[in-house]
Amino acid sequence: KQWYQRRVRAEAEVLLGLDSVKTVSDASEAAKLLKSRGCSVGMVTLGASGVVYMDESGDMTHVPCKKVDAVDTTGAGDAFIGALACLMARDTFMPFEEKVRLGCAIASESVTKLGTQSSYPDESFLNHLLKQ
Repeated sequence: KQWYQRRVRAEAEVLLGLDSVKTVSDASEAAKLLKSRGCSVGMVTLGASGVVYMDESGDMTHVPCKKVDAVDTTGAGDAFIGALACLMARDTFMPFEEKVRLGCAIASESVTKLGTQSSYPDESFLNHLLKQ
């Protein structure tokens, strides 16, 4: 059984047959559909509006992203999912919502610079976030 699946808005629309996934409410419906199709956690990213997920117990959570002056949003979703994967592997005791929040913070930071991989914060930025 697939534990986790992430879909960005356009992917959620196509894969789930939805007309539009633009709001937190839309994303909640999409996350619910992902859960109904066998995912333990259904998650949809909403760009600057953050992330919505339905956890294993069926609780729906919206984690907003920090508002920043975006320079280049290319790769923000990859920055989010990479940070989340790192945190999933690195810290088994951290609550899932905190991992998602930190993933959003990493993605928000990444859009403040040009480029994709070159804009991704390094481990020192994550460590700074963890100290806050």
